[in-house]
Amino acid sequence: MVVPPSETFREHPSADGQHGGRARLAAACRFLSAVWEEARAVFNAVFSALLALGAVVGAGYLTGVARAPFALTSDFVALHIADAFRVPAYAIAIYCGAEIAQREAGATIGAKAAALCVALVVVLTVFGITATGVQTVRGESDMDVVLCAYATHVNFGWHVVLLGMVSMVLQISLRDMLPNCVAADTRWANLFSGKRFVMSIVAAVFLAAWVLDGGDAPFGPGSVRYSGMNGYGHHPKLFYVSGLYWTALVGILVLAAHARSRRDERRPARVVNFGVPALAVWIGTGCWIYANGIDQQASSRWQQDHQRVADSGVPHVVAWDLEIDIDPVECSLESRGSALLANVRAEPIRELTLLAPRGAHLMRIDIPNTSALERNPEFHRYAFARPLRSGERVRMLFELVFQGRGLDTDGSASRLVQNGTFLKSGDVVPSFGHDTGHEGERVPATRIRTVIGTSLDQVAIGPGVLLREWKENAGRYFEYARGPHASRVEAPGGPGLAFSIHSGRYAVARRHFNHMTVEVFYHPGHERNIDAMFRCIGKSLASRTRGPASYPDALLRVIEFPYAGETRVAPDAILFSEWREFAFDLRGGRGIDALCESVDRAITRQLAGSGGTDS
Repeated sequence: MVVPPSETFREHPSADGQHGGRARLAAACRFLSAVWEEARAVFNAVFSALLALGAVVGAGYLTGVARAPFALTSDFVALHIADAFRVPAYAIAIYCGAEIAQREAGATIGAKAAALCVALVVVLTVFGITATGVQTVRGESDMDVVLCAYATHVNFGWHVVLLGMVSMVLQISLRDMLPNCVAADTRWANLFSGKRFVMSIVAAVFLAAWVLDGGDAPFGPGSVRYSGMNGYGHHPKLFYVSGLYWTALVGILVLAAHARSRRDERRPARVVNFGVPALAVWIGTGCWIYANGIDQQASSRWQQDHQRVADSGVPHVVAWDLEIDIDPVECSLESRGSALLANVRAEPIRELTLLAPRGAHLMRIDIPNTSALERNPEFHRYAFARPLRSGERVRMLFELVFQGRGLDTDGSASRLVQNGTFLKSGDVVPSFGHDTGHEGERVPATRIRTVIGTSLDQVAIGPGVLLREWKENAGRYFEYARGPHASRVEAPGGPGLAFSIHSGRYAVARRHFNHMTVEVFYHPGHERNIDAMFRCIGKSLASRTRGPASYPDALLRVIEFPYAGETRVAPDAILFSEWREFAFDLRGGRGIDALCESVDRAITRQLAGSGGTDS
């Protein structure tokens, strides 16, 4: 019987194939053995001391010594873990790089890099366990181990590992270069090649870079701020792309060090095989970041336009009629509608200047009896054919869009998020020719009507009272009104101040204090302080001579917004950050005084009719 060639091959593998497989297995074993030897050399007494000190420093930071007592939830840990362990992690990364770089065991650069990764993963794991242990000691039941592990090993750990890699490569290069510069004197050559000296130089370089960068990561992708409401939001897109960018650059540096230190016949082929893909990734991600990043010149022009336009000729806004469509997934919005403008000055208005909100584009402006003098997406200037005399009115139609790109760091983008969008009035309507100092925050109006569209799973909140709610075209719509034509009397602050627009996956709790209705919009899972907040509100209202009974059918809203921020006050809303009033630890009376003080201060300003932030 004749056996087919394929059967023969399966039954009797060639000697070359067997030899190649054994050779690859042997090479892998040698590589793992070298990694273990390099990593084991790092785990010494100094490393253990640094690791223990870093754990103590991070634990002390997380417990919030001499700070307001916040609940140590997993959300809080994910937000603060980089701040808690940043300094010890950087110090250990530089030290581990020095230990591995100075070893003369003959291991390849690849084995040294892998050993460094192993050592730093151990460090990050210890820091993560420390954070979880602090939660346990504080008696927290809200513990998300997966979230803490991601925050520690990926969001924070990625740039720590890259920092260690760069430290190792620099110290290998300095170890080889410095003695050659002073080879005439053996004593100086030994000094400059010492581990402590080289490590001190690298540490000084990274310290200078850290200070110049404002305390952020001196190398690699910066950690993304976490929000209990919004998670990491749309920021991971930039995080992962920039991470690939810096990882490819580190890979190129490692290959350059390998090419310098290894003198074998296979070196050019290895450098090409690994270097070309790394170079392609580095260039490709760099081009993507450049193409999708912020246009700093456009932001600067926006500031200059606001500063160079004078206050004269600015009309008073009698009424806003707005339709706002928010896309939480794409972090974009469209705002359109009309504004009834009146000249309340004695002198006539001959020109009218409009500026788009920061990051937005004006798509349409229609003002009767005017001609355009200057027009671009960010800046429009018009001249009246007949000056607008004192007491006269004109209706302006407008449309603007903001398209988030996931890389924006300006004010509008940071508030337009996937869950918990918080927009000021100056983010959704054009400003009229002057900089208010708060990006158009004060937009005076007598009447405001808004129709806000958002996704089906979110609740939109606007100024005034809710008139109706409906679903249409796979969206959810809410109509609000504030002013003389609203069906109920709005909050005691009265009309004419800044307003805010919100959208999020909110739950709502309601209480009644005499004739005042108080609504608290909060993120599900953040309800631990709701009852205490209502008690503080009732206590604050009852302590005033002008109590709730003075405002029949009045409505007061408390709205949670994501990320850290100061308390904001609008005419019918108090805006509390998820990391302040909604995060106080009230067990055993801790934090209740701080919560009531913050609530009372906000209500005082709200009743006084003042807007803006609470310092």
